[in-house]
Amino acid sequence: MKRIAVSLLATLMLIGMVVCAIAESAAAGDDFTIGISLYFRRDEFYKDLETGMILEGKDLGVTLIVQDADTDPAKQADQFETFVAQKVDAIAAAITDPSGLIPTVKAAGDSGVPVFAFDGGTAGNEGITTFISMDNYQAGVIVGEWMKQYIEENLGGEANVVILDFPISSVVCAARVDGVKSILEAMSGVQIVAQQDGKASRTESMSVMENILQVNEKVDLVFGINDDTCFGAIAALEAAQRQNVAVISVGWSKEMFEMLENKNPYFRASAIQNPATMGRTTIKTIVDYLNGKEVPPEVLDKAVLVTQDTVDTYEWRSIVDQRQ
Repeated sequence: MKRIAVSLLATLMLIGMVVCAIAESAAAGDDFTIGISLYFRRDEFYKDLETGMILEGKDLGVTLIVQDADTDPAKQADQFETFVAQKVDAIAAAITDPSGLIPTVKAAGDSGVPVFAFDGGTAGNEGITTFISMDNYQAGVIVGEWMKQYIEENLGGEANVVILDFPISSVVCAARVDGVKSILEAMSGVQIVAQQDGKASRTESMSVMENILQVNEKVDLVFGINDDTCFGAIAALEAAQRQNVAVISVGWSKEMFEMLENKNPYFRASAIQNPATMGRTTIKTIVDYLNGKEVPPEVLDKAVLVTQDTVDTYEWRSIVDQRQ
């Protein structure tokens, strides 16, 4: 009888463990569907961010419906409407128009679908449950501090600087530029000789930089809001045979890391954040919320600076190799 009782107890304990495991799996998000609208999939940062989302979604057992807005606010608004019609449990989006899409975000929320923003949110995070991103102002500050040190150590404290920005990205890219300028504008010997829209595009930035070089005989540093912007600027510098110009970004790409490793004569440094981590954090935050947990209004990770001297210490290849 004792052996039977012990066997029965063991069986009940095993059943209990299985039930708990099933319950935990279900609580993780087996029945949740999340609609995701990417800013633009063609960017390498977004490829690795999407991979992080997919991997976290698999780990937590949630269904992801991933769409690419490709920087188009109208397209993103349509995606929101489709997600709502599909009765998703939540929407995650990198907002393409921080002010213009507020009504779209609010409409989704009013229909009972919470909206989470990653990388870029709405103005003032209006209508957003949680904003998950890099601290873009801080990223600009650490880039500005690198530029300041470079100018003081190599140029005697005086420099002509070009900024290639992307004004439509008033939450993300504007914060990066503001961070850079907060450092440079305090330097009496530094002049920002041009600040123009490179449209976050390699070809557009090359054309803009070519025009800037035609009217500025002396350019010492170029800050670009992402890697493609910097690559376009470098192409223009090479074509004009301008030398001794340092180019710095806030970005993420295989090409950027390889240029730093190979000590490209132009590309010197970049402030970065692991996009796969941002993707995973976004999905985990949403699942926590859907499971009734309290989530913060913002989750901002700090950027780190990689340079030609430090890039070998950063394990970027393992992240790139996971791309879906």
